[in-house]
Amino acid sequence: MDDRQGGEGHAPGRHLYPDDAALRDRLGTVLTDTNGTPKVYGPNSSYPGLLKSENNIDPLTGTTVDGVHGRAHRVGPFATRFDDAQDMVRADAYFRDEIARTGELPTETPIDQVLGAGAEKRFSGFYRDPANPSTFKQVDFTGGTINPVYKLHDGNYVLHTMFANPTPGRHP
Repeated sequence: MDDRQGGEGHAPGRHLYPDDAALRDRLGTVLTDTNGTPKVYGPNSSYPGLLKSENNIDPLTGTTVDGVHGRAHRVGPFATRFDDAQDMVRADAYFRDEIARTGELPTETPIDQVLGAGAEKRFSGFYRDPANPSTFKQVDFTGGTINPVYKLHDGNYVLHTMFANPTPGRHP
């Protein structure tokens, strides 16, 4: 595994260090049906109308092989990044405080609640334009959330990953 993962999990390697090109590469190629029509997320998903993908490149390996489990790397319709390492550190501290306070795993939480007003401007991300699948659009994180994933390991919660999501329904 890539040494850029940091002390715990793969959050830095996938959601902090990748540049814009690596984020777009994470989105791989557009998944199509047998007629060549792009496949989209259905109306009951959190991402209706957005494009599905395959051949996703994991920034940890630079290949389609997932650096955590060794199978094909998979992503949803968005590839996102914290633009400031200190924001990722502050978010981790916020969520660890929540674990200590509640004894429960934290849930997806609004960006502004975790990092303050205006913090959504310190994230970057891309998705494929459903109207023109060969192009990428930038994610708007207004009203977005941070999704923390911690796992219990040897009696302690360790960070598995953490990433930003836009508000459902904001895109396309």
